[in-house]
Amino acid sequence: MSLSWQYIAGFTDGEGCIRINSNHRYGCSPKIAIAQSGARGLDVLTKIRLWLLEQDIPSNFDIQEPTKLSKLTLYRLTITKRETATKFLEGVLPYLIVKKVEAEDLLRHLKIFPALPKGGKLTWESRRANFKENKECLQ
Repeated sequence: MSLSWQYIAGFTDGEGCIRINSNHRYGCSPKIAIAQSGARGLDVLTKIRLWLLEQDIPSNFDIQEPTKLSKLTLYRLTITKRETATKFLEGVLPYLIVKKVEAEDLLRHLKIFPALPKGGKLTWESRRANFKENKECLQ
């Protein structure tokens, strides 16, 4: 199997989720997830994860055991760090169709609201300042 940004974009369009996790106290963080079930799903997600590592995009991998509703084990690859989410989205964006708007929105959000310093808290003043500085992102 030959992987490319086009393939990863198609996979993300069909099986992925692009969103913002919010925390009112500490701000928001990106979450990009791709899930698959069964042995074939594990195989393809492992290959995608290794390919992303070659692109310097580390990801997390978690496993959800079968339930009464689902007889197969679910495997999920997630990207939650700002820098790696930005790099991932920039790679897939030209090829996304279904989730293009979500990817553009998340990239815009990451630019408008930079990461807080370690231990920093979000205030209304800092939100307003970031928004005013980055109005061009909304165009």
